[in-house]
Amino acid sequence: MFLDDAQGAHYDALASRRISEPKYVDVQLLHTLSLWDALDALFGVLGWSNYVYLRLPVYEKFVYQFFSSFMIDEQQLHNHGPCYIHFRLGDLTHEMFLARFNELL
Repeated sequence: MFLDDAQGAHYDALASRRISEPKYVDVQLLHTLSLWDALDALFGVLGWSNYVYLRLPVYEKFVYQFFSSFMIDEQQLHNHGPCYIHFRLGDLTHEMFLARFNELL
């Protein structure tokens, strides 16, 4: 599951912390308070409109595995070159350009 003992130790340290439950926007309450139209406009400007209605589960194992293995090629980051990130998810190692990762977020 891990590439080295350091990742395993980092995973264990993260797994000892509880992940809080996801918080969602209560659209019905915001309508009742006559705040929805203003917030909907703000979400649109921020580019968050697609995320307001998402109700996705959190898979703790994947969260811990991702954060315990996430690495940035810092040398390229400081040289302002194309920077790669590396992480594990689903017991597979992935790598991609940091710029692409940021686009996906």
